[in-house]
Amino acid sequence: MLLMRAIMLVAGRGSRLRNLTDMRPKCLVPFRGRPLLELSVERLKAGGVEKFTFVAGYRSEAIEAFIETHEIDAEVVLNRDWDSTNMVQSLFCAADRLAAEPCIVSYGDIFFESGIVRNLISAQGDLVLAYDHNGRTLWERRFKDPLSDIENFRIGTEGRLIAIGGRVQDITTVQGQYMGLFKLTPTGLAEMQDFCASLSADRRRSIDVTSTFSALLGRGTLIRCVPNLDPWGELDSPEDIHFFEASTPLNTPALERSY
Repeated sequence: MLLMRAIMLVAGRGSRLRNLTDMRPKCLVPFRGRPLLELSVERLKAGGVEKFTFVAGYRSEAIEAFIETHEIDAEVVLNRDWDSTNMVQSLFCAADRLAAEPCIVSYGDIFFESGIVRNLISAQGDLVLAYDHNGRTLWERRFKDPLSDIENFRIGTEGRLIAIGGRVQDITTVQGQYMGLFKLTPTGLAEMQDFCASLSADRRRSIDVTSTFSALLGRGTLIRCVPNLDPWGELDSPEDIHFFEASTPLNTPALERSY
């Protein structure tokens, strides 16, 4: 099995988690009795990731301490402007690594199973997104008004992404949910960098990942999608933690989907 590097985007605080992130970054909030990042690293290693680059910012010393207490081949790079930039700029902080080899990129506020990691590693393409084809159902359970949060996501033939990002008026048009997990090759990185170089300085600092993907589609970039059938989730709020802990039983070798 091909072993890869993971780029972990863990610079943010996660203000919607309120006092849970007063003393730690969002990725280290407790989930199912363990730091969320510990679960992510465990699943990534099981899926074929060997090396880790953590792009840290808020409370970066907590990430350093995490590495010291876990047996992982890891390094930390800093996004010193974490509080005034978005995740695309955090991603570019690891550009040297991304330009050298294909990598798995993971947001720091998600949990997932190892199977989707293996599928991303084996998938063909320079930019390959993991998505939940049942995402609409999950969002309908997670939110009283799912339209307040769910974004456009549509795929075409052979798993080609045709639309991502932006609000929708009709939830039935949404064909999945992007998970915050993707594979990026040096060629894919170059396409992202080329697009972002065309933006104003302010827009480069503020643009988010899905807006970047959407713009790349407009430029003709091929983005492929791999469906995820296993449990996953993102933890944006205390309510999310409660929801997903209730939906994923404790003390199981693999998470059991109940939503």
